[in-house]
Parts: sequence; structure tokens; C-alpha cells
Amino acid sequence: MNRRLILVLAIPVLALGVLIGYAQGGSVPPNVETLPQSDAGLIEFQQMKLTQLGELNKQLGDLQVNIDEQEAEVQRLNTLIDEAYKRISELVGFPVYPGEPVGMHLLTSEEIIAMLKIDAVNGELSQLRKQERRLLTIKQYLEQDVEEIQQHTKLENYHKFKLSQLDDLNARLVELRIDIDQKALLGEEFASVQLEYDDLLIQRQQLQQDIEQLEQLLGND
Repeated sequence: MNRRLILVLAIPVLALGVLIGYAQGGSVPPNVETLPQSDAGLIEFQQMKLTQLGELNKQLGDLQVNIDEQEAEVQRLNTLIDEAYKRISELVGFPVYPGEPVGMHLLTSEEIIAMLKIDAVNGELSQLRKQERRLLTIKQYLEQDVEEIQQHTKLENYHKFKLSQLDDLNARLVELRIDIDQKALLGEEFASVQLEYDDLLIQRQQLQQDIEQLEQLLGND
């Protein structure tokens, strides 16, 4: 028997000896996988969520560019308006504040355009920020999805978990809706509850979508 053959035969024996040694010592070699593996359906669902998260991050990046541009435009218009009122105050000899009526003859064409545009531009910026809030809520939900998936191994069990989440979320929505309809909350407290309600509606939509996708995967098994 040559030296190469002896080496080939010796390697499996040595490996077996290492495993036996760990077993006798009550431990497992660090390179041996002991965690249960997720089933194929759950892995596929996880990949779907990761893909959605990547696409969402791109949308948020594009949206942030639009928000930055709109904020810069709002600042430019407000600067023009503030300077116009400051100049008019000096002309008439007493303070005139933005929003107060002034003679058109005292304004430049650029200042008139700025005053006509500012409300519309502020409205567009508000809509962009609402869109950003919605996307950030969805992002938070998807990130939570990815973390939860890592704690499960069976698609069927994860589906049951999501159904339980939906029941809890619906119960919370009912509580908030009662508070809102009774108008028992005022000021900042009301605004906070309304925001939570709106965010939960978005989360419920995502959760229902998750459940539909999970049921499709379960049907394919």
C-alpha cells in the first residue's frame, strides 16, 4: 500500500475520531450545523421580502431627492417673500408681515410669482412627506418580517403566526377607531392617535398581502 492510499484512508478515520471525541466530551464541533433548516417555502418567502425591501429602499432614495428639491424651492420662495415684506416695511415706514395684503405696485413680478406659488409648492412638499412616511412604515414592517422569518423554520407555522398578528392588529385598530370617533382626545394626543391608526392601516395592508402570499406558497406545496 503506497503512501497516498494510506493518507486517503486515514482522513475519514481521523474525522470520525474527532466527532467521537466531541460526542464523548458532550460538545459539538463548531463547524457542524445544528440549527434546524427553514423549509423551501419559507426561504422563498424570505427572498420575496428581501427583494421588496431592496426595491423600497430605492424608492425612498428617489423620493428623498424630490423632497430635497422641493424643500429648496420652498426656502427660495419664502426668502423672496420675506425680503419683499422687509423692503415694503421700509418703504411705508411701519412693519408689514408676510400674509398681510400689500399693493401689487409695490411688488416685483418675481415676488408676485413667489406669493402665488408658495401654497401650491408647500402642498406638494406635504404630499411627498406623507408618501415618505408611508414608505418608511412599510420598510419598518418588511424589516420586522425578515427578523421574524429567521425565528421560524416551517412555512405553515409562520402562516399561523401571521394570522395571529392580524387578529391582534385588528383589535388594536378597533380600540383606536373608538377613541377617534368619540372625539375624547384633543390636540397633540388626538394627532398622535390618528397617526398610529393610519400607520396600522398600512401595516394591516402589508400583513394581509403577506398572508395571501403565504397561502399561495402553501398551496404550491
